[in-house]
Amino acid sequence: MFKKVYEYLLSHSIYVMVIGFVVALGGLLVYMQTRFMGNFVPQLAFGVTIAGFVIYIVGRVLVATQRRKKNTIFRRDSNT
Repeated sequence: MFKKVYEYLLSHSIYVMVIGFVVALGGLLVYMQTRFMGNFVPQLAFGVTIAGFVIYIVGRVLVATQRRKKNTIFRRDSNT
């Protein structure tokens, strides 16, 4: 089960990275608009920003992992 999820995320890693960036940017923009309000919205927006940043980092690591696997196969074939 975990392997299927990992393979799906690995095949869609660029989308995970972009979605994380958009969520982080949206959360940051909402935070900047509501930072002086006394209610819960700025705290929630800051939490969404952090979550989006974490999703972006996970997507970036998956992109790098996918790229490394492709380069390893290419190097292995070129050495022969």
